Amino acid sequence: MNTAQRIPNTPIGVDTFSFDGRTRLFFLSHAHTDHTVGLHPSWDFGTIYCSQVTRNIILHKYSIQERYVHELELGVPTLLYMDDSHKVPLLVTVYDAHHCPGAVMFLFE
Repeated sequence: MNTAQRIPNTPIGVDTFSFDGRTRLFFLSHAHTDHTVGLHPSWDFGTIYCSQVTRNIILHKYSIQERYVHELELGVPTLLYMDDSHKVPLLVTVYDAHHCPGAVMFLFE
């Protein structure tokens, strides 16, 4: 089952790691293999945002460079930008999904 989603008319991808040139913010809900298709040791397409547990898992499992995997703290809104000029803000908060260790849900505002 393909769980990857790109939010229409945005540069946001959730559980999608096939670089298409339009996605610039990558979010990983958890480290199950059906959610990590496309991740590989030479990943350099952009920062992946996820929970601390998921970060630890994918750093170990895929040997991705640490600079490309950013931990989001549960319940704490994080300000990101959808463009390089920092004119289009995105507030993202992660919540425990209670699915498996490290699984989160994303609230995009």
